[in-house]
Amino acid sequence: DDDEVTNCFILFKYWQRNRYTHSSRVPHLAELELRKIAFAYTERSHMQSGAIEANWSAHVTTGDMADFTESIVGYYDLEGQKGSCFFDLKPYLAILDEHRCGTLV
Repeated sequence: DDDEVTNCFILFKYWQRNRYTHSSRVPHLAELELRKIAFAYTERSHMQSGAIEANWSAHVTTGDMADFTESIVGYYDLEGQKGSCFFDLKPYLAILDEHRCGTLV
């Protein structure tokens, strides 16, 4: 349900804004994971409807992709100095094409 997904994003953003009360990286990673799952759901929906486009990102809005990359950059800005940052971001960077990854570097 779209309302449940929206409520999750609102909750994650709230926790991110209040990160100094808990200092956890989980809200940022949860947002990235939810976006990744939403991309997979969108791709699956289009494939079931008979869409012939094989590239999953062709079905993602520009705004959603911008939000996803902004979330990656935001996480890196907060956690980039930690050794775990690379491993935390790897699953999300892996779904991006070379061009989009290049713009993040």
